[in-house]
This record gives sequence, structure tokens and C-alpha cells, in this order.
Amino acid sequence: KAFFGRPGPWFEDSEFDGDKNSIFHDVDGSVTGYKDTYVSRMDNYLIRHPDCINVTEWNGVICSGTYAQIYVQTWNPQNLTMMITRDEYPEKYMALRGINQRAPYQQYQPVVMLQKTYTIHWNGQAPQTTVLYLINFDKNDWIRIGLCYPSNTTFQVTSDIVKRQTAALHHSIDRKST
Repeated sequence: KAFFGRPGPWFEDSEFDGDKNSIFHDVDGSVTGYKDTYVSRMDNYLIRHPDCINVTEWNGVICSGTYAQIYVQTWNPQNLTMMITRDEYPEKYMALRGINQRAPYQQYQPVVMLQKTYTIHWNGQAPQTTVLYLINFDKNDWIRIGLCYPSNTTFQVTSDIVKRQTAALHHSIDRKST
């Protein structure tokens, strides 16, 4: 079946970003007994809902729904921990350390449930630049993300739509606001 590990000699502390975001699609139901479901860690409240089934022997949860991923890239300062929470479960945030080996930016890659709202905080000064990439989103899919910044922050928002098949830039909008 499946097992998402517990802290110990084989799984270290099971607290790396990839450990926390582990998820797979059981298309035919051969793992869970439920077709077209997703399996994730039991403590991942970014993808859970009340109808999910806890499987304690796997340290996992079986959920239906639609999911995608966001890449959050940040510049200045480096080495921040990002806390993301689904607004339905504000006390159940996921803390991500990000990937920044030899890159000029830090990148976080949470898996999210579509048609939900999320809030992002950092453990220090908010980054000067934040870029969000929506991965595996289809037309009419959406999420709402709140980014926590000081009240006097000036924003420049740029929106790009890229065609997946050709990677060509289709549409770009650039706005500034305070």
C-alpha cells in the first residue's frame, strides 16, 4: 500500500518540504480501493477536507478533489521560512524551508486544493520580490492567495499567461498599486 513515514532512522525527521507535500493520484483505486482519489500525509491541511479518510497505519489521508501546485519564488532576503495556510484551517499551517541551492532566489512548491483560499506569511522580513507560478492549472481553475506585507508596501503586479504547448507568452498585464 502506502506509507508516509514517521520520524526515525529511515525517514530522518520527515520535515523536508517534499515530505510535507507528498501526494499521489490513485486513478484506478488499486492502492486505496477508491477510484480517482489522492493520497497524502495525514497532517497536510492544504489538501484536506472533511470527507477525507484518515489511514493511520499509512500516516496518510485519502481525499477526493482537484489539486495543483504553486511555485513561490522570492528574492531578498534569502533563507526565509514560508508559512502557508488554507483559510479554512488557519491553525494548521505548513512551514516550508524552500529550495535555494546555488539559485539567486528561494523557491517553495506547495500542493494546493483548487477553488480554495490561502494565506502566506514569512518568518522574517517579507521578500522584496515574490513571483507565483501556477502549475497544472486548467482554464477556470482558481485559488486565492493572500500575501502578508506591511501596510505601506507598494506593489507592482505583473500577470502573464503562457501557452503550455508552445511556451509562448500570450498575454501580459503590468500594474502598480500602493
